Amino acid sequence: NTVLNFLDHNVFDYPALLDYLKQHLSLSGKALFQPLRLTLTGDLHGPELAKIFMMMGKEQVKLRFEYVKNL
Repeated sequence: NTVLNFLDHNVFDYPALLDYLKQHLSLSGKALFQPLRLTLTGDLHGPELAKIFMMMGKEQVKLRFEYVKNL
């Protein structure tokens, strides 16, 4: 199961995505949030991720994960 599958088959919800990532990657704290922030924004610092996530929308979030997957 991949993040892209998760986004395709679940409600677009930031807390649900975090739970999925925590469970499947066994990460938390900085080890989870820094790579997630880099994936979504390309930067290590910035506004609250939950707000960015919702402003980007499902398709843009999927594009960012797809881009990082193909690096």
